[in-house]
Amino acid sequence: MPIPETGVFTAAAIPPTWDEHLVTLPRSGPLNCLEFGVGDARSACWLLDNLLVLEDDRYFGLDKPVSEQARRNLSRFGGEKARVQDLPEQAFGTLWLWWSKDWPLRDFDLVHVSARDKKTCQEYTRVAWFVLRTGGTLIWDHVYPRRGAGLSAVVDEFLEGLSGQWEVMFRKVQLAIRKTGESSTCSPESGLQSELSSR
Repeated sequence: MPIPETGVFTAAAIPPTWDEHLVTLPRSGPLNCLEFGVGDARSACWLLDNLLVLEDDRYFGLDKPVSEQARRNLSRFGGEKARVQDLPEQAFGTLWLWWSKDWPLRDFDLVHVSARDKKTCQEYTRVAWFVLRTGGTLIWDHVYPRRGAGLSAVVDEFLEGLSGQWEVMFRKVQLAIRKTGESSTCSPESGLQSELSSR
């Protein structure tokens, strides 16, 4: 099934590294994938057509808000296979509280972060690491191109605090790492407490 023609995530824009690294991800059962920043759901359609191909595989997408184009593009996969939901328009630091209440799943095999600004990147990254299983893959979109200036510093600073707990899979326009360890010092709760105490 071809990727939808409308929107910014074109077939040519999907990096060849996805074919090389993602379609061969090891699995011991169903795969669960989470995207922060759905856009027009072009990457989601690629994942559902090429990676999440078994009946019990699941895609979860969150955005502020999820566009109607994304909902149309994902509708052919069905609501159980591809679930998308609007993020609450709340202050930085509250995403974890909302997640704890409405999203019980904590064991994702793949998390894809697409953020337009540094604050959003920080918020998404903090939760993404916490819900990613050990051995799972975390991808940041458009971290290193010129138009993504500033996001690379956010990601690099976050990873510096997790030395020895991840390894690079590929680093081009996107950065992909494999999580090799856990850290309680960068949990969403600890970041939230720092945010609230600074107010």
